[in-house]
Amino acid sequence: MPGRKRKVWCQQWEESERGWGQRPDGYSLHLTEKQAETYSKNKTGDAHKRYVEAGGTGVPEVYWRPCGQPYEVGVDKETYDKVSEACQSRRMPGLREYDSAPDGGGPGTWRVKK
Repeated sequence: MPGRKRKVWCQQWEESERGWGQRPDGYSLHLTEKQAETYSKNKTGDAHKRYVEAGGTGVPEVYWRPCGQPYEVGVDKETYDKVSEACQSRRMPGLREYDSAPDGGGPGTWRVKK
């Protein structure tokens, strides 16, 4: 069925940079809401760990974080297959993209650029 949409979970991301403020920073796709939460926790935790190991203290000059809550979105088979493959990683179960997030009623309802 060529037009059939498959459901995945989308987590939008934003970047915060001192002096510049916040701006959209892409999204990640996951097979389940739990994977979206695990990915967000590990991704932000790893970034903070690297910052501290490099001697950083306080709030970094630039960092990214999840924007809002994960939400379901329909994707085509090709995208679903990419997400499925990326989710084989138990530590970082997701596909990270640096484009506008798929429309699905999430924060800002960003749309994928064609």
